[in-house]
Amino acid sequence: MLSIEIKIAGEQQEILLDGDLKGIEALDLRKKISSIIKESATSVIINLSQVVEMDLTGFNAIVIFKKELYQRNKKLYLVAPKDNIVHGYIHLSKLEFNYLQQVNK
Repeated sequence: MLSIEIKIAGEQQEILLDGDLKGIEALDLRKKISSIIKESATSVIINLSQVVEMDLTGFNAIVIFKKELYQRNKKLYLVAPKDNIVHGYIHLSKLEFNYLQQVNK
């Protein structure tokens, strides 16, 4: 099960994902992306520290976040442990992401 927590601090928005980012839950997240991003935010942090599992559908949701934020002229930052699978997907996709920090679990 995936839970989504949204925090706003000034012009920065943090989206904390907790659980599995795969399958149907990842597809549901993709449908919510436009409504999750707050207009007042100039930058968005996606915190993947608590994501246990991620499949290609989940990574695609992260890519859609990146695309949506780029279109809105907002910056995206990822927070993920060094052993998080997102790093493997990013490497294979050759896409560039900004990291706020890479945390050790």
